[in-house]
Amino acid sequence: MDLADYHCFQQFVPAAGPPIVPGDQDGDGDVDLDDFVVFVACLAGPEVNTPPLTCTEEQFDRADLDNDNDVDLGDYGGFQQRFTGAL
Repeated sequence: MDLADYHCFQQFVPAAGPPIVPGDQDGDGDVDLDDFVVFVACLAGPEVNTPPLTCTEEQFDRADLDNDNDVDLGDYGGFQQRFTGAL
């Protein structure tokens, strides 16, 4: 790889962002009321693996904190444990 190829490659390196925090829907590095609003919109119940109309597929996947392909009270418990309340 020559220098021109190296510079081209460097253009596609993603910038560092806030840490990935389970339950953090808005990517600001904490789990707060903004994230809770999205979590509640995705709450569907046990064994319901399709997001409600109020929730996108990406939001639904982020709200599934126990990785069982649904958003239910188990996920709510995980959300409560991660809740920081920071703004």
